[in-house]
Amino acid sequence: MNRKSLSILAFAIALALALSACAPTEAPSPSVQPTAEPTPTAAPTDEVVAEPTSAPEVAILTDMVGRQVELPAQVETVVSLASSNTEILYAIGAGDMLIGRDSYSDYPEEVADVAVVGDFNGPNIEAIAEAQPDVVLASSLLEDVINQLTDLGITVFCTEASDYEGIYTSIELIGTICGKTEEASTLCTQMRETIDAVHAAAAAPTAGGAGPACRLRRAENDHGHGAYWRSGGGHCGDHPLHDRPSP
Repeated sequence: MNRKSLSILAFAIALALALSACAPTEAPSPSVQPTAEPTPTAAPTDEVVAEPTSAPEVAILTDMVGRQVELPAQVETVVSLASSNTEILYAIGAGDMLIGRDSYSDYPEEVADVAVVGDFNGPNIEAIAEAQPDVVLASSLLEDVINQLTDLGITVFCTEASDYEGIYTSIELIGTICGKTEEASTLCTQMRETIDAVHAAAAAPTAGGAGPACRLRRAENDHGHGAYWRSGGGHCGDHPLHDRPSP
């Protein structure tokens, strides 16, 4: 091969190399990254899930004749079949809970607006049942009535005081039933202070040299007809005399 041919070949090779160097390079293809599948969310619903309900609370108290009585946790309505219980209700601020009373319950004056459901000796069972009270406050002397009301599913609580301590117990129990424990405690304190004052007065000698021998009271209601009454033995009205300190 002559010198001219070698020159032409060398020029061709150089040209080829130059052209290959100027050729565009192929861009790398992008890699596809795997994507996480979206977590499906629950669609909103209008359905209301009912909350589990617990049984209504009750309270169990022992009444003054030893009966275990199951009472609603919150008493709202009461029928009283004894005037003593009626007066206690009003004295502790629970008179607005009274929806029925015996005819002997005539104090305080506001009680006149409350329906009468018979008298102490003959309560009207049908009227009491129709009133549907949360509890009936009764005397232990009404055993037949208590049994009849209990058989009808009506809650009956007995309070019967035979002495002054029994009166305090009645007040405290009725206060507990009606949610008036503080008012009942205050009333008992006031009564004890009054009784202490009576004892102090009774202990002082009189002009004749002796204290009072008996206690008389004048009945001003329709049942007493203005007569004078003396409290006999075994009655709470007799205790202020026998419990007083000796002069």
